[in-house]
Amino acid sequence: MLPLLDTVIGFVAIMLVLSMLVKSLTSLIKNHVDFYSRNLKHEVDRLALAVLGKTWNQAVNDLETDPKTRQEAAWFKGINWERMGDEFLTKEHMEWILKRLGASAEALDHLEDRLQVHVAKLSYAFSTRMKNLAVVIGLALCLGLDINSFAIWRALYADQQLRTTFATTYAQTALQGAEKTGSPEQKGTLASTGSGEQQTKLNIETRDFMNKLASFQKDVAFGVGRIWSWKAWELEKEKAAQEKVEFGRLRKLEFAAVEFLGSLMTGVLISIGAAYWHDLLRELTSFRQS
Repeated sequence: MLPLLDTVIGFVAIMLVLSMLVKSLTSLIKNHVDFYSRNLKHEVDRLALAVLGKTWNQAVNDLETDPKTRQEAAWFKGINWERMGDEFLTKEHMEWILKRLGASAEALDHLEDRLQVHVAKLSYAFSTRMKNLAVVIGLALCLGLDINSFAIWRALYADQQLRTTFATTYAQTALQGAEKTGSPEQKGTLASTGSGEQQTKLNIETRDFMNKLASFQKDVAFGVGRIWSWKAWELEKEKAAQEKVEFGRLRKLEFAAVEFLGSLMTGVLISIGAAYWHDLLRELTSFRQS
């Protein structure tokens, strides 16, 4: 019973660490490509179209054609959407802005209700995009590095020392790391910083991610990159020789297929999310200690 439990704990700890790596990489990409401001601009456009009968840009362009409002149009054009959050979508702000863009009093009826709908759509669209991005990144990382959950499970179950290490020390380190970085993701983490400071933060986060990835590859070398390893292919060749089977094209394809399916399975497993693996690991380690 204990060997199986230790295997499960070690396996879950590895999935947790891998999930956190995916989360870190997703955050890096999110900060390089500002998806949130794009969603915000889209919702403002939809609101302007509903209230004014034209998009934000069309309304600003109309202001620009009038010499009396040309200076005001320049202010609207100067809005930096990358530095905006959903605090922009408040009744007071939007009522003031839409009036200057030409909205009538009648058109502003039920503005607060409209804004609640747009804020909800903004949050949903952003969170959905981040989840989809995390799934794509997880699959790409597992397939690209050949992180094989089948090989990881077999190695943990077969090696008592390895299994014990991952069920104790590694699992505790994974839990501590998850709890340290488990604060809710802030969509505007870098929005308030200058471009130089923002780039510095991104560089630090990038280096931190690369260090964690290198550490993961070293710790879980028995289940990572086997398809790219000459040694792994030699071991498969020796195994085939012991079984008195030719290590030909069919056997090579079988090895490659197992690695591909194992990596695909790993990508699917970590798509569940770090929160799930963290809770499961905490429950399992508590059960083991009791």
